[in-house]
Amino acid sequence: MISPRNIKEILVIVLDNIETAFAGGSVDGICDMRHYLIKLALINKRELNTFSTYLHDNLPASPFDDGDESDGFCWPYSELEPRVKWLNEQIEKL
Repeated sequence: MISPRNIKEILVIVLDNIETAFAGGSVDGICDMRHYLIKLALINKRELNTFSTYLHDNLPASPFDDGDESDGFCWPYSELEPRVKWLNEQIEKL
């Protein structure tokens, strides 16, 4: 059995694929990357859980949230640059 990758490795995978995912219209936010990566088999289910937990614990508060945290975006809808910046910051921090 292959050991799951750590969160830094997972974030690098996200960063490496986010531009293509956004350009292709497959995702609109960083949370959508979870489903995109698992669908393409770029991460496994354990790594999906690790990534989901990391997002939950580390994403900034949503200025667009209307009180239901499940539909709040941390950055403007479909805007790539702030998400790439956040990913780079997180990878550097780890």
